[in-house]
Parts: sequence; C-alpha cells; structure tokens
Amino acid sequence: MRIYDLIIIGGGPAGLTAGIYSMRARLDTLLIEKMVIGGQIITTEKIENYPGFPDGVSGVSLIQKMEEQAKIFGLNIESEEIKQLSKENNIFKLTGNQNTFFSKTIIIASGNYPVKLGIQGEEKFRGRGISYCATCDALFYKNKKVIVVGGGDAACEEGLYLTKFADKVYIVHRRDKLRAAKVLQERVFANSKIELLFDCVLERIEGTDFVEKAVIKNIKTKEEKAGNFCRRRCSKEKPASGIDRSRRRSNRSLYGRKIY
Repeated sequence: MRIYDLIIIGGGPAGLTAGIYSMRARLDTLLIEKMVIGGQIITTEKIENYPGFPDGVSGVSLIQKMEEQAKIFGLNIESEEIKQLSKENNIFKLTGNQNTFFSKTIIIASGNYPVKLGIQGEEKFRGRGISYCATCDALFYKNKKVIVVGGGDAACEEGLYLTKFADKVYIVHRRDKLRAAKVLQERVFANSKIELLFDCVLERIEGTDFVEKAVIKNIKTKEEKAGNFCRRRCSKEKPASGIDRSRRRSNRSLYGRKIY
C-alpha cells in the first residue's frame, strides 16, 4: 500500500501551485482532478489581471503553462473523483470511483462552481458576455450596460463595483426587496448608476457570437422587456467538492486548507 506524503484534491491554479511547492520540497505528492485540469479558469477567454502577461492570456493557455511547470518538477496527476474521505491511525483514506488512495496529509483545493440560472443562452454565451466574477472581468464592461442577477450581499457588492466601469447597472431580483446587509442596500439606493428591477427574473439571453440582448420578465405581471446588454452577472457560488468527509469539522475549515 503506497502512502503519499501529500495528496492534493483539485487541479485548478491553487492545486497546481500547491503541487509545485510540494515537489520542490521533495514530498511524495499526487494531485487528483475529477475533470480537466484548470477548473473555472479555462472558461475565461482573456485574463488581463494576472502578473507577467501584459497583453493578457487565455485561461487555457495560462493553465497549460501551470501544468507544464508542475510536471517539470515531477508532479503526478491522476484523473479520479474522490467520493469519501476518512482518517485512521493518522493516515487519510481517499475513496474514489475507481481507486483508493492513502496519504499523511491532504489539501482540498476543489474550488467553487457558479450557481447557474439554467436559462436559455446561458451556456452558449458563457465567457462571451456572461461572467461569474465582476472583479475579474469588470474592465471589459467599460461604458456598457450590465445586468447583475441577485439581491444578496454578493450581488450588491459586485453591482456597486461594476459602477466604476459600466454606464449603467441593472440589479434584477425576483423578490420585492433586497436581502443584502442594510449598509449595502443604502449604498445601492444612493448610486445613480444602479437601477433596481424588483419582482423580475432574467428569462433568456440572446445574441449571435456574443451577448446582444437580455429578456427580463416581471413574475407578477408576466410582462417581458428586452434590452441591449453586453454583459450579465450571476454572483452565487458553491463549493465544487462532493466529498463525504467522515469526522469532518465545518466546510469552511476544509476548503482550500491543509488537513493534518
């Protein structure tokens, strides 16, 4: 039975970075990724805020360089989905769909995935007008009209941030009032660039190659309105890991942390 010094769950930038550091420390390391290496970053068409790329770089190109660098140091990468994690006699047991692994230490770097609306056009225009990270992509929204979907803290925070770049920000919320902290609500109400659309949902997104039009529906009157928008935001995220952890603490203490 092989017992690794370290197993990293997740093959995004965080997992690959951890792999590079562990291999340089001469730890017997395995990185496990259930899908393709890269995670959410590979859906980003152009990244302009990563150091060392003054002209920007695609998510795919950036992650390819990260993976290449990790493999230069000898990092082993396995394709597997870990379903259960337990610990016995100070050794972690990781049970996957096909294989079982053992390690002294693990890092869970499974990242997050956006909670999608499931509406027409969402998949087609992801990365082509649909973004799930305002701070990542806000510069692309300069002088544009933007829709933010949601009414909680995240939606209000990112809506306020987008006003630094966009001409107009529409916050579309299915309820008749915001759920965000009062201080955030006050800032939203006071910002002349933000227009609130209560009792509304984003019905569908239309365009050819990029987002050109969004259709908003009032859930009470059933009235639909279409507008020309260049971007759409959805701000919720969930942890990407589906691991059943025996003897676990809280989710917050596990994601992106080292476990001993």
